[in-house]
Amino acid sequence: MKDANGKVLVENNEVKKEWRKYMEKLLNEKNTWDIATACENVEGPCELIRRDEILKALRMMKKGKAVDISMQFDSSSKENS
Repeated sequence: MKDANGKVLVENNEVKKEWRKYMEKLLNEKNTWDIATACENVEGPCELIRRDEILKALRMMKKGKAVDISMQFDSSSKENS
């Protein structure tokens, strides 16, 4: 890692100190906000996950394997449509 002057830092304490300065500067910058930019609030009832959907997804999982659970729910929700 290099400091603001381009000097290569090798000591652990120096690297930590430089990261601390960098993060303080990054997180404390003043930002201008464009008040003209507006977005709509997204509100409403959330879709409930039914117990039978969870049990179906669990049955589809292979034992002892890691599974991306979102993939399981995505495929089961398409079947119900």
